[in-house]
Amino acid sequence: MYGGLAGSARRGEWTCYGEGVNYAARLMVAAPWGSIWLDERVANRAGGQFVIEKIGERMFKGFPDPQPVYVLLEQTALNAAT
Repeated sequence: MYGGLAGSARRGEWTCYGEGVNYAARLMVAAPWGSIWLDERVANRAGGQFVIEKIGERMFKGFPDPQPVYVLLEQTALNAAT
C-alpha cells in the first residue's frame, strides 16, 4: 500500500493505492445502501466491539479468488453504554 504525493511539481495530489485500498473500495461499492461491509482483518479486530456476521465470499475485480465478506450489524451492548 502507498500513501503520499503522486504526480509532478505542476500537478500533484495526495493519494492512497494498493490492494487494501482497492478491496475497501470494492466492498464500499458492492454493499447495499446503509450497510457496512468489512474484510476479514477488520472484522477480526472489531469483533469484540461490534456484532459482525460473515455473509459469504464474493468475487471482486482485481482479485483472482473469492474474498470473504462480513457485515457490521450493531455495536455491542457493552460499548453502546460507554
